[in-house]
Amino acid sequence: MEKKKLLVVIQHLRRGGVELAAINFASNLNKEKYSITYYLVDVQNYHDEALEKELLASGAKIIKVSHSEHGYIKGYFHAKKIISGGKYDIVPVSYTHLTLPTI
Repeated sequence: MEKKKLLVVIQHLRRGGVELAAINFASNLNKEKYSITYYLVDVQNYHDEALEKELLASGAKIIKVSHSEHGYIKGYFHAKKIISGGKYDIVPVSYTHLTLPTI
């Protein structure tokens, strides 16, 4: 059986708030059924390196971008490219101020 691809979109890695809730949700999924990738929108603020190492050790992938550094227009097209190209089955967005393309 092929794994379902899950892209979890969060603002950054930190141990609290909605980001931690999204991480806990995804981390507790069956790793034999789901392949998990985290798409981090704002890696310049509140980035928890230890948490990143834990996620990578669990088999997750991490994509880091900085929409504020490259501008929101470029960020939009980058997100669209990642989501379309990755052929993800599930894309939960837990960053309320983030507008992603509808696919």
